[in-house]
Amino acid sequence: MLSDKNYSLKWYGWCTKLLKDQLKLNLTHPALIAVPFTTQMALTEILSSAADIVEWRLDLEMTLPDKIQYRDVLKQLKSHKKVLLTYRSKQEGGEGQQIYEQVVHDILACDVLPDLIDIEVNQGAEVVHQLLALARDRRVMSILSLHNFTQTPDENELVSLIKNMSDYHPDVVKVAMMPKQLADVERLLNVTAKCHKVLTQPLITMSMGDLGKKSRIIGYQYGSELTFATTSQTTGSAPGQLIITDLLAQW
Repeated sequence: MLSDKNYSLKWYGWCTKLLKDQLKLNLTHPALIAVPFTTQMALTEILSSAADIVEWRLDLEMTLPDKIQYRDVLKQLKSHKKVLLTYRSKQEGGEGQQIYEQVVHDILACDVLPDLIDIEVNQGAEVVHQLLALARDRRVMSILSLHNFTQTPDENELVSLIKNMSDYHPDVVKVAMMPKQLADVERLLNVTAKCHKVLTQPLITMSMGDLGKKSRIIGYQYGSELTFATTSQTTGSAPGQLIITDLLAQW
């Protein structure tokens, strides 16, 4: 258990508005659902799914689209769903090999903007502050993210990581951890419940891989406001994502 010294209600107070409300979405299911997209996928399948958010994974594109194609695809996506733009770096488990800061800057400089943008906390404080400020200026919601594909830290370290990310003042905090045993999944869920009570920002958490599937299904019960699913077995972007129809059946 965490002591009152390590864990208190003095970070910033309670989160006053849920992510679904900030995005002006009326849900028919317990939590927001995001599904990954690349231009190699069938657009109609993505747009006709029950997902609330489409995560366009630019790092998974064979080549980055030119400006005209980018604008056209983004407009199509935005006409049906809220859109999260993600360029996941290699160090965070993605395929991005270009200069991260430049790619995100270009996304935010375009005249057609996503609803949300993923910013990796491990890019360093200076880059993070710059990109968060730019996202605010462009009125794009920021998701400050952290991914650990090797382990799940202990409870105190998890709380500290989430608090430190919150201190950057993003719009949303997201952490994804790899469990080695079911106890790791339970620990992440319990930390989620505790942090959800003290953050001013919405929180997204998940355990990855087969062991972590439980967190993707019931995470909302602990305060995680969004879960990532996939439209088919071949279109997942992270280990442990459920097919969206299977996820809905669990709910």
